[in-house]
Amino acid sequence: MTHYTIRNYNKGPDQPKSWVIEGRNEEDNDKWEVIDERNMKGKGNSHTFGVQNSENSFRYIRMRSTGVDWCNDNYLCINAIEFYGTLFI
Repeated sequence: MTHYTIRNYNKGPDQPKSWVIEGRNEEDNDKWEVIDERNMKGKGNSHTFGVQNSENSFRYIRMRSTGVDWCNDNYLCINAIEFYGTLFI
């Protein structure tokens, strides 16, 4: 994975403020590796981010909220997320 795009709801104030993108290759849920970490300084409808740790490939990828959203709630509300990179089969 080299990049990802997050598209937020146009009118929703519950946009994510801080998160990590994590990956793993094994079935064990306890061994996630951080691929990218973000702390946003402002809201927006769509952002594309370059991955900070693009050296490894992963079978499973997840986005995990690491703090409150812009409404100081614990919601992770997004419209879409797209991942870019090379697919190995």
